[in-house]
Amino acid sequence: MSKNSRNLPDRELPAAESNVSHLQPPVVLAALGSPVRWAIVHLLADGRPRTITEIAAVVGGLPDTVSKHLWLLRRAGLGQGP
Repeated sequence: MSKNSRNLPDRELPAAESNVSHLQPPVVLAALGSPVRWAIVHLLADGRPRTITEIAAVVGGLPDTVSKHLWLLRRAGLGQGP
């Protein structure tokens, strides 16, 4: 995976509601369109908490880039944050 932010969208994604019934398909699909974000979702699917550093080591990114990817996933309604 890329170690830079090439895979980040050029624009911010609108926030989606946290309730699954309110997910916006275009926002969700845009969030999952990045191979790095897809790898993060796959990694976290088991429900075990992981640190940004652990996620970065697995997906091959920098911690600050992984943090941005996680923010985008949360904004799309696909995760929860601290």
